[in-house]
Amino acid sequence: MNQRRQSVGTGAGLVGWLLISSTALGQYSIRLSGVPDQLQLPPAEGGNPVLTASVKGGQARSAWLACDRESPRRAELTRVDENEFQINLGSSEVTEILSVGAPEHRFHIFAEMTDGSIVSSIAVRYLLRIAPQGLDFPWDRATITLRQRASKALPGSKGYWRLSLGDITNGQVLLSILDGESQPLVDTLSVTTGDAVPFSIGQQDYVLVVEKLVNLIIGDDYGVFSLTSGRAWEENSIERLLDHVEAADAIFIRNGQELTPKEFAELLRRKRDHFAPQMTDIESFIETFASRSTESGKPYLVKVEGGATFETGDWLRALAAKTNLTKKPKRRD
Repeated sequence: MNQRRQSVGTGAGLVGWLLISSTALGQYSIRLSGVPDQLQLPPAEGGNPVLTASVKGGQARSAWLACDRESPRRAELTRVDENEFQINLGSSEVTEILSVGAPEHRFHIFAEMTDGSIVSSIAVRYLLRIAPQGLDFPWDRATITLRQRASKALPGSKGYWRLSLGDITNGQVLLSILDGESQPLVDTLSVTTGDAVPFSIGQQDYVLVVEKLVNLIIGDDYGVFSLTSGRAWEENSIERLLDHVEAADAIFIRNGQELTPKEFAELLRRKRDHFAPQMTDIESFIETFASRSTESGKPYLVKVEGGATFETGDWLRALAAKTNLTKKPKRRD
């Protein structure tokens, strides 16, 4: 059997056909009609897109909709003529299949011919309007690289939420996160390298961190971002804060006794591990463990280079803000 591919688009809306195989009996193909230019699933109220698949070149036993040829999740098309099949794309069955099994947001119509051949249509792309209740990625941290003036789906969002960038200029860029209805999950805000942008989906908290913004002499500028759960980001931020404490050029004072930076960081780790090992909020960590003595209630003090002395809680809050360990204040509730 000789294999070849060809595609043609015609008319209003998406109307195409694909030749994927040829036999002694002629070429098989599937022609699609009735699909809007911008297919949204489920369709808006009152929408009822009915896809018609016309099989050419031979007799078809059956036809079905699926994300790919090997997918076990499929929706059967109804035969309406000898070699013509239809399906209501607005049905709950189709929406359920495509909300689970199509990370690239495209599907095909397949047909089985009487000789056992399987024919595939062109890919049909769509926008999913169902909001998942969280991001489903099997890693502690996901990385997103995105060109300026472009957008990209967030990992694990099934294409529903998209990160969008403006022009990268002077080390800054306008950033937003939009949902499937093009409404802002995170309103447009200006960010620079190191900024942490919090947002919530359902009951889950996430943080998007600007890792770097790259200006190129030739080509499109781009940004690199990391995405973590809110909990993972907070845990990492506390450890990074304690690393900064260890490296500080300062003396810490606890109940009149001077401690080196390393000794003070170890003290804070022991207090946290003993009283609240699962604590992840950096502000609560500073207030609960790093501001005052548990024994006496007296505030910890820090003496910095030059002799100035501050309460440690205030000093740590300023240090966290300076080292981008606090989240970007702008967020959409």
